[in-house]
Amino acid sequence: MPLSLATQVSPAHPHLYFAPSDLAVLRQKISDPQFARDWAAILASAQSVLQETPMPESKSIRSLFELAFHQSAIKGPPMPEGHRTAALATAATNAANCAFAYRITNDPRYAACALAIVEAIFETETWTGEFLGMKGGPLFHLHTAALCKGLAITYDLLASEMSPAERKRFADVCWQKALSAYIAECKPGAGDENVYLSGNRTMNWLAVLSCGAGSLFIALDGDVYDFSREIEITKSHVLRFIEWADDDGSALEHGDYWVYGMSNALELMYALKCNGWPNILHQPSRKLQRSAYPILYGCILGKHVVNFCDDFYGELSARNNALLLAAAFQDPTLQWFADQLPPAGIIGLIAADSNLPAIPPTHLPTCMFFPRTGIGIMRESMTDPNTRLLALKAGRTRGEIYDDPHCQFDLNAVILDAFGQSLFADPGYGHDWTGPISTNDPAHPFNSTPPHNTLLINNRGQEAQYSPLAFLTDLSPTPEIDYLVSRMEQGYGPILKRFDRHAYFIDKRFFVLLDDIELTEPAKLTWNFHGVKGATLTTDPIPTITNQTAKLEILPTTSILLTRSVQTTHVFPRIEWTTQSPTATARIAWLLLPSRTTDRVATPTLQLQPDAILVTDGPKQWHLPIVSRRVPLNSSMTLIQKK
Repeated sequence: MPLSLATQVSPAHPHLYFAPSDLAVLRQKISDPQFARDWAAILASAQSVLQETPMPESKSIRSLFELAFHQSAIKGPPMPEGHRTAALATAATNAANCAFAYRITNDPRYAACALAIVEAIFETETWTGEFLGMKGGPLFHLHTAALCKGLAITYDLLASEMSPAERKRFADVCWQKALSAYIAECKPGAGDENVYLSGNRTMNWLAVLSCGAGSLFIALDGDVYDFSREIEITKSHVLRFIEWADDDGSALEHGDYWVYGMSNALELMYALKCNGWPNILHQPSRKLQRSAYPILYGCILGKHVVNFCDDFYGELSARNNALLLAAAFQDPTLQWFADQLPPAGIIGLIAADSNLPAIPPTHLPTCMFFPRTGIGIMRESMTDPNTRLLALKAGRTRGEIYDDPHCQFDLNAVILDAFGQSLFADPGYGHDWTGPISTNDPAHPFNSTPPHNTLLINNRGQEAQYSPLAFLTDLSPTPEIDYLVSRMEQGYGPILKRFDRHAYFIDKRFFVLLDDIELTEPAKLTWNFHGVKGATLTTDPIPTITNQTAKLEILPTTSILLTRSVQTTHVFPRIEWTTQSPTATARIAWLLLPSRTTDRVATPTLQLQPDAILVTDGPKQWHLPIVSRRVPLNSSMTLIQKK
């Protein structure tokens, strides 16, 4: 398809994220103490490329790998295709950092380095296809998008010093090797269909691909070709990604996947804001502002701990998102959140508001649930690094009657952190996408139910053919009692009538779980509670998970006879409880008592009553209600069944 030539005067560069007149403000910002670490990280990356890479002698693919991986030589056989496209993306990011360092410092060595990287990328045969080394599938994939985004920033920052011929060559190469594939795959039926761009699926791919292509279209627009039509296509896709989120801002991709997908969406929207769409970030529902709050609740300061779904435990690189959202919505709570996170990149530094105060989230409730993601969180404090925190997972998993982006078979699972340590651990993300077992398979060692802190029925977990589904409700009755309950409607097959998991946080000191289970016939029930690798698990005299400086005592109260043992056959070690005889009903209360290993803590007692749990802790006593609903609960999610 022939490209339309630009008919208007080309815009001044840079214009993608800021104008030439903004450079003085940016140079002031990098000396501001609150942003010094962001600039230091960007500059360190640029310096690493500049100092460790011989420039600009070779433009071969082997030299490109040197640029990408900051190595002086690459030894051994050629890298596989999947690594080659990843190297291209990393190289383009390096070029962008060097170009930005040049604009801030005026040091010509950075510009020369960035241009040499671009030349090496241009020398490569193809930028599309064979994602992760796999044949088939979309041509325009995640690595291609990252490559385009890096090239967009590099071009925008250096175009003012390029000749018209150099600008045209840049646009032509980018169109031929990447951008034409993006546009082609927005239409159904283009070879191996790109189900994200053709409108059939919404997840992080949609935002990442559209940001990569859209940023490059905006950077190139008007210099040689008119890309206004293509920009509108990418804009519509990123708005579709935003509308995928619930009104409370939560989405089925949590934690790191929120960082990945949303950061790309925000970067494209910020570029659109700077290039003719000034109000694009301000949607009527204000979903974007709220989108950071489910993530804030899942973090203890800068550490992400609520790692349900395909998610990671640990430091969260969300500062770009938090700074941009804080500035866009003048939200001092998100500014505080940003301050807890690792250094930002170029977009975070540009978008940040240096005049916005940071206010800790001490005004927020410490018990919160997000229905769309099905994540409920009870925590002692929003700001204490040693806070006690329990999270409960409801929502949906992979199923036959709805889409399944980054879900696992983990409904009614819990995680628990206290005193800076993980005590109930979730395996999170651990897929081998090119391995022998599908990530949709219930037997996948990370997706499947057994590695999660929930229930097995006759040694079987939740399975896609039964479209697992659970609903979460907040029923907290008093300031001293936080109360969440998740009802599992389906997922274990016809044997399950209901699996209600009630979670209570008492006096901001300890937790109680109540599992209330009803089956259609007697079965063996198994409960698993996992600790991280390296934790110490014991069953006698008190079942305990100890992780470094913290421990968790687990004490069940029930009339059912159980056996317990420590097992190591899952992703993480676990304490396993199993019914000694099959049963059609079960009611079991679990006292979860976290403490430091150096502390001696008195053990509360539990007494099960027909409609409540009586908890006694010295002179204090609490009456925990057990709220149940009629069975079965017909869900609006299940009105259309599998054909």
